[in-house]
Amino acid sequence: MIDIVFDSQKDQVDYFNRAIESAMSDLHKTPEQAVKWAAVNLCKSLSASCKVSAKLRPIIKNPLFKAASRSKTDRAKAKQARNDGRRARFGVNRWKPFSGEQYFQPIFRTGEYGKYRFFEKNGMWFKTPSGTTGKYPWEKVEGIPGDAENNLVPSIMTSKKRKIGRSGMAKKVWQWAQANIINGGVATVLGVPNIASILIIRRFDITSIVITNNLRYADAAFVGGRKDADTALYRAADSMQYKIDQALIKATAY
Repeated sequence: MIDIVFDSQKDQVDYFNRAIESAMSDLHKTPEQAVKWAAVNLCKSLSASCKVSAKLRPIIKNPLFKAASRSKTDRAKAKQARNDGRRARFGVNRWKPFSGEQYFQPIFRTGEYGKYRFFEKNGMWFKTPSGTTGKYPWEKVEGIPGDAENNLVPSIMTSKKRKIGRSGMAKKVWQWAQANIINGGVATVLGVPNIASILIIRRFDITSIVITNNLRYADAAFVGGRKDADTALYRAADSMQYKIDQALIKATAY
């Protein structure tokens, strides 16, 4: 009557199935109600297991400055990059949205025509004209400690490139699924279309729910990695069984 397919251990699947059977026999839920209730608890369990990323990307040194290996050629290329004044000293790591490939995004300049430069994590450098030589040396702006005006000075630490616009996406996808189990549908979460979907299939007295999560790092988003996803079935069943037991205690207390 109930068919559940999940990449998990058999004992966890059996425990989950028993919780659904108990929901029908003890709480008098219909098979469809029991399956949907189980799916809600499963999504809640998966959501609770997701970690939320930091709001800002960490500042890292330009990877070009470090030799990929100990070969003489690599060391020469790294030295050449370090000595190249056009290269950013620092930046952030980002990921391409479709391939998931990691890449370095430099944070080096700001202002009109890039006249401000970031040679260090702290402070900003700019060029000022010299009346004697006609040259434009770089000078550092350090600011005054505790001065409110310091917040207006451009800084590598306040660069918009550091901001992670979709922090908490993995958790929000499962929360969407939890809220849309009843009717199903296709999700747009934090502006990303078709990031997840719920398909409800009814055949005679059998109801199947297919939850698809298209987030490429869905497994990696769990606090404990894939093992957290594999134990979600057990934790969801445990939560259901507790609620069933509490309902039975309440019903027999009068």
